Amino acid sequence: MFGLHPNAEIGYLTTLGETLFNTILSVSGGGGAASSGESPVKGIIAGFLKELPANFNMIDIQLRIEEKTPYMIVAIQECEKMNGLLHEIRFSLTELDQGLDGALNITDAMEVLGKCLEINVLPPSWLANTNPTKKTLQEWYIELLERITQLQEWTDNIETPAVLWISALFNPMSYLTAIM
Repeated sequence: MFGLHPNAEIGYLTTLGETLFNTILSVSGGGGAASSGESPVKGIIAGFLKELPANFNMIDIQLRIEEKTPYMIVAIQECEKMNGLLHEIRFSLTELDQGLDGALNITDAMEVLGKCLEINVLPPSWLANTNPTKKTLQEWYIELLERITQLQEWTDNIETPAVLWISALFNPMSYLTAIM
């Protein structure tokens, strides 16, 4: 109809479909409250906070490192970046939980976070602290926990792992540079 190459038309129609469904999700009502009168978002918040591990103890990690090899510097940088992301997740979820309980005024950022949790989309404040992704919130969160596990194993052993999930790093190029 538009005279586009078939591949360009596929890309155009895919983008159009994604935009349409994202618009429908953003204006939908969210599915109502749970039978106990509790907001479904409160359950999501509780689940995320329960599974979220503690921040990395950077002082302990640095004390255990005898020689700061390029690999260990990458590990330290990754842990610091992960601590920033974990702090943002924990703070925003706790703040939203307190807002839903009435202890805090609901801000625009809290509303956006609540809506994102309802429709299973990665919140913008979290996305700003991590790698770009098109995954749903649940998929991304499961992957986040796996990334944390990899970093914990790396820093617990204080040695470069034999196998590394390089795309899970915040800055994969730093690891590749360390190899060189």
